[in-house]
Amino acid sequence: MKENKMLKERFKESYETNVFVMMRYRDDEKYILIETSIRTALSKYGLKSRLAKDRAYFDNLWDNIIFYMKNSKYGLAVFEEIDDRDFNPNISMELGYLYALDCRCLLLKDKRMPRLPTDICGKIYKDFDTYDIEKSIENRITEWCENDLGLLPVTQNKNINKEDIHLIYDTESEGIPLNSWTVYSTVGGFDDRIMVDKKSENDSPYFSLNAFSTEFIGVNKSVRILHGYVEFEYKIISGDPSALNLYVCMIPMQETGIGRVGLIEVGTSVQDDPRNGKSPYRKRYFFPAEHYADNKWHKADFIFDFRKTPTAFYSILAPRINEGCDKVAPGHFLISGIKICNLENA
Repeated sequence: MKENKMLKERFKESYETNVFVMMRYRDDEKYILIETSIRTALSKYGLKSRLAKDRAYFDNLWDNIIFYMKNSKYGLAVFEEIDDRDFNPNISMELGYLYALDCRCLLLKDKRMPRLPTDICGKIYKDFDTYDIEKSIENRITEWCENDLGLLPVTQNKNINKEDIHLIYDTESEGIPLNSWTVYSTVGGFDDRIMVDKKSENDSPYFSLNAFSTEFIGVNKSVRILHGYVEFEYKIISGDPSALNLYVCMIPMQETGIGRVGLIEVGTSVQDDPRNGKSPYRKRYFFPAEHYADNKWHKADFIFDFRKTPTAFYSILAPRINEGCDKVAPGHFLISGIKICNLENA
């Protein structure tokens, strides 16, 4: 009893990374591959797959499922017709329970299924391929984690030798605060939307980025490296957490020359290509929804590596509001303590 209580508490403590997985349990090779593919793909983002069959915290089946659902921040449901041509009603019921708890859920549907159950109609889903299970599930989960949840792959910072890290930029090192950055706004009005200030006289300077409506706002810092480490602090003043439209990204850029001028991103041939915002080459860090307007400073970091990205020549660090987001909305955040390190010798 004492051990079971300890296991329950440990499960609850990992709420932020728990993903309750709803699928048919079968010993068939394809079902096993679906399960292992989900576990592997989620683990890359520090998330834990939780299946009700993993452990019985309660003797009653439904009580056990309820425990899993109440203590999981996310949900993932698999709809397929590998062996049976009917829907599993348990999955729909459990999914409805998670939606009632306001959980973010990923719906994976076998692309050969004509439709989802009627009680799930209207929900956004992603297709996967039961003839290419591992790769298709990995791709769909990657899209969900990065584009919908704003997560990045778990970095291996602990494995980086400090002697291989070379600081190439620090906001505190500029004589004129943040003078080496360029500004970006689709509606102009830079003085009102992009400002430089300090927390106090002795603190680092920060950028204040403010979108009053649906305009795209940002600042840019060019660096002549393709593999590096970025760290920064941010504070969200206001925003819509359902939009997830506040983020920082690193953009791989092409070399310009004869007949090619301006800032041209990898994957395009002209400056300001309208597809830039959704470029698959950008490395993005979306601010978590729970940090919106909590009036606190948060630290974040990520690693980028464009060494194998075709035509990449240099990189641009780019805090952004709205650009490339499915939902655009007003937002205001501060960013400070920015450091960029070169890892090309790591």
